[in-house]
Amino acid sequence: MQMNYAVLTGNIVRSPELSITVNGNPFCRFRFASNRTGGRKNGGEKEQQPEADFFDVEVWGRQAENLCDTCVAGDRLVVAGRIRYNEWEDGEGLRRSRHVIMADVVALTLEFDTYRIAHGLAGASPQPEVPEVA
Repeated sequence: MQMNYAVLTGNIVRSPELSITVNGNPFCRFRFASNRTGGRKNGGEKEQQPEADFFDVEVWGRQAENLCDTCVAGDRLVVAGRIRYNEWEDGEGLRRSRHVIMADVVALTLEFDTYRIAHGLAGASPQPEVPEVA
């Protein structure tokens, strides 16, 4: 059982852009915001102003292609995947770090909106129509 796993709901902050590795593997990265409300107390009262946690999400393969073809900034998603921690030194010698969600599952949520999804692979011939039975 994998313990390093997160399931988040939130919104795409910046539209995902498709990239291809030198080996031809498609992937995309995007920024994701997950809101929380009323978590902090201010003078004994719950705060009504929502706070957001921001995450970098990475998606690979066919799912990355579909995501980039389908989703834009503002879309509400469910993201599930393992958490990867990256550390590096920037050009000025400062130590930097970030957490990235390596998504296994990315799905549109119907919590606030509806979507029309085209089924089938790109370039595939359409399904034949099935006649109605009277």
